[in-house]
Amino acid sequence: MEVYAAYYGAITILFIILTKYRYRITLCSETARKTALQRSQRQMALFMAAATIGLVFIIGFRSDHQGSDLYNSLGTGYFFYYESINKDSLGEILRNFSSQKYANFEIGFVLFCKLLGTVCGNHQILLLGCAALSIVPVGCFIAGCSRHRWLSMVLFMALPCFATVEFSALRQGCAMGIAALSYGFAKRKKPIRFIAGILLASTFHSSAIVALVVYPAYHATVSRRSALFGGIGGLAAIYLTKETLFWILAKIVHNNPKLSRTDSVNMFLILTAIYILCVYFSKDSDYGTRGYTNILWIACAAQAFSGLHNLAGRITWYFMLVLVVLVPDLLENPNIKERHIARPLTWMVGALAVMLGLYYLRNNQMACAYPYVPFWRA
Repeated sequence: MEVYAAYYGAITILFIILTKYRYRITLCSETARKTALQRSQRQMALFMAAATIGLVFIIGFRSDHQGSDLYNSLGTGYFFYYESINKDSLGEILRNFSSQKYANFEIGFVLFCKLLGTVCGNHQILLLGCAALSIVPVGCFIAGCSRHRWLSMVLFMALPCFATVEFSALRQGCAMGIAALSYGFAKRKKPIRFIAGILLASTFHSSAIVALVVYPAYHATVSRRSALFGGIGGLAAIYLTKETLFWILAKIVHNNPKLSRTDSVNMFLILTAIYILCVYFSKDSDYGTRGYTNILWIACAAQAFSGLHNLAGRITWYFMLVLVVLVPDLLENPNIKERHIARPLTWMVGALAVMLGLYYLRNNQMACAYPYVPFWRA
């Protein structure tokens, strides 16, 4: 775990150094305040660049045996199809795509592999390219929307899906990265760019199309009372009738749906508890926080079905991403009088996120992220 711990330590020290005097500026001159604000923005841009690039290097320069989907028991996997794609010309790829020569890979990911293959046919370029496409857009989303960038980065790594999508489920990792970038367009009310981004994400993993609901959910006006009582009641109703609803929804998209039962109630309860806290402590006037809370409700609703089919859990991941900006926004602007507890609470949540991140990296069997092995030692 030394590499991951070192990364956490490095970004924490860098953040403290860059923000040491940010909260102590008491300048009277308007020009001086603008200068200080510009300097603070440059500092945060430097932090996000360093944190994002460092994480890309860690994920991208790992051994090509870290990630269960890179190879599989059938002798196929991402590397097998990566080599197959790069043996074919672009014309052959377009002709063979409908015959599923490249498994169930979507066209966007296939063309992305071909693009990487023109640079280098080595397996490492695929890992590095996927790491960049899945992490850099999330870094841009955090840089543009978060009120506490360090906390957002450690929360991103603490998500239960982080190790899976970064080390193993490469297609969905790329799709989630593009979707996260599109969420910024939703916040800035750019619907065309948002839709284009989600459609592009769905060409890497078709499940990303569900993220189209993010735009209306973010801009939906729901009172705090309705979000609290109506939201909890709706989630309870969905959970109690989940099997009936599953069969209705599954029949629409699949002729012969099959259940794959798992024990996922803990994650549903955790997400629901976070939703309740976010609604309770948020302000009606804080439009952004309330918008992200609406998206979190969708994550809770999707997670209710994950015990019936693993695809529901994967769909939850797209909406769970908003936690990386929702939690910092809430802590930096809480609906409580004791403002002095916000900063230590932020660091406490950050410490918990670091421990969770290390735990998931240590124990995620799909990711095979522990022990970390760089490619030059494999």
